[in-house]
Amino acid sequence: EEVVRIIIAGSGNAKTMFNNILPPHIKSKVIDIIDIDFDEAESRLISKAKEIALEDEKETSEKNMSRLMGEILKNGLAVHGLRETMDAVINGQVELLFVNKGYQIRGWICEKCQIVDSGVKDKCPYCGSRISEVDVIEEIIEFAQRTGTTIEFVEDDPRLAKLGGVGGLLRFKT
Repeated sequence: EEVVRIIIAGSGNAKTMFNNILPPHIKSKVIDIIDIDFDEAESRLISKAKEIALEDEKETSEKNMSRLMGEILKNGLAVHGLRETMDAVINGQVELLFVNKGYQIRGWICEKCQIVDSGVKDKCPYCGSRISEVDVIEEIIEFAQRTGTTIEFVEDDPRLAKLGGVGGLLRFKT
């Protein structure tokens, strides 16, 4: 897995000097530099680092969600709702996919043409082949992973719920 956040911990000037010699692509991932004593308990250091990382994650999530709302309002590089988001993910347009944590939609996938849709069907309405019952949200996530989309699971955000539980920031429009 790729390192997303770095916290530098140490005593004195060593941590700042270390940060100054980091290559730019690594330095950009540093979210905090904290003072610790070498005799400080390891568990306290880990607890402090988790707290900082969680706060940074919340801030990033809020910025991303605000960006999504802004793009939707100006009819820009964003989609929301099941159909629009699913189509954009399948077309490889989505850069960042937002999914309400725990959100599920019953649906189906055609075993032949791989069409995915919500609801219940006996056979594929497009090619007549057999279908399998699936969670449509899980299928969207799998498509997103195949196209290199970043996925953000959102917890308890009424804005995303009002948008249909899923949405995405786009790389490009078609």
